[in-house]
Amino acid sequence: MVKNYLSVAYDEKSHPYSDYPKKLCAYLFQSFELEEGMKMLEPGCGRGEFLNNFKDLGLDVVGVDISSEAVAFKNGLDVKLCDVENE
Repeated sequence: MVKNYLSVAYDEKSHPYSDYPKKLCAYLFQSFELEEGMKMLEPGCGRGEFLNNFKDLGLDVVGVDISSEAVAFKNGLDVKLCDVENE
């Protein structure tokens, strides 16, 4: 298992940040009639792009990832490390 996948799979040159996560989160928020204050857990949160956008929409968010690199991207988000194969 590759635990440093973020720096490999999401290199900023090959996968730059875009407005796609913001648009998708807004669409999902509206489509599923989510409301401010609801809780959301994102397994495999990676760089936290979706968590940040759902937080901006008023959700109480928590992210979980196997990679310790995810913590470096958390920017004030609640991100937990979880490696069930080695716990």
